[in-house]
Amino acid sequence: MAVQEFLNEPLGLRARVIFWITVALIFDVTDQQGRALQTLQEAERTLAAGEDDDGQALLHYFIGREAFWLREYDVAIAALEEAKKLKPNYANAYIGLGVVHYDRAQLFY
Repeated sequence: MAVQEFLNEPLGLRARVIFWITVALIFDVTDQQGRALQTLQEAERTLAAGEDDDGQALLHYFIGREAFWLREYDVAIAALEEAKKLKPNYANAYIGLGVVHYDRAQLFY
């Protein structure tokens, strides 16, 4: 019983994060990236009090990913930096930042 109580909160938050990401990915694959980004940003506001840094990092990564596809570079960079801050060893956040900066730099080439 103690283990269930100990794991219930983090798993509950992780399940909510995965739900929101799944909804956003449905919008993404149906070519509605704007709605996908709005969905993820709503999830960020809704789940802001969560204590699960891994789940929050994953959510911020997907916000950065959607913002990148919409070429909202400042939003993408802020979200990916937050993902990196929450989980310093999260490789996808670093890769995403590199892609965003590279793509943004191509505008000035």
